Amino acid sequence: MYRREDNGKGLLIGIYPQDVVFPLFPATGAFVLYVQCTFSAAGSLSLVLRVQHSNGQEAMIDGSLDVLSPQTTSWLPVPLPPMTFEADTNLVASYRDEAGKWIEFFSIPIRKGPIPGTP
Repeated sequence: MYRREDNGKGLLIGIYPQDVVFPLFPATGAFVLYVQCTFSAAGSLSLVLRVQHSNGQEAMIDGSLDVLSPQTTSWLPVPLPPMTFEADTNLVASYRDEAGKWIEFFSIPIRKGPIPGTP
């Protein structure tokens, strides 16, 4: 979960740094992908992202950004639609470069197992 504090700072809660664990399959999860972007120039930027996993489900995000300040780095929150997982898999995020090639930039295992911190 992302929350903006009263002082204007962002706070991320419930981060899964190594993997996402569900107690049972099938399981449905809705995630927010936080993409760190460094902008070299100001102007309009087209962005196409794809998130998919091994059972064939995928989400496509196609949009644009207006970059106001060059040479800056920002976090871009990208809400994903709910996805259903039937078995252990990897959730893989890619972006499409200017030549139309998909470049993988993130992968996280989705697995069945005990929830950390529960008896």
